[in-house]
Amino acid sequence: GRARAESLTATARFVRVLLAPAVPALMLSRALGRLRRGRRLDAQAVLAAPLAAWFFVCWAAGEAAGLLS
Repeated sequence: GRARAESLTATARFVRVLLAPAVPALMLSRALGRLRRGRRLDAQAVLAAPLAAWFFVCWAAGEAAGLLS
């Protein structure tokens, strides 16, 4: 986030920070959709989804923190 923030305006950084909470849901949706299209969405993928969601939450929080610093 910090590396990208250097090339963004303050307004663009602010918008990205505001949108950060939506990123985990979007990323999880894309990942599960990719698995479904590839016919690989099975019980293991569904059971791993909460862990993937937590990873995406942490990633988005890190990005937002980097954009704010």
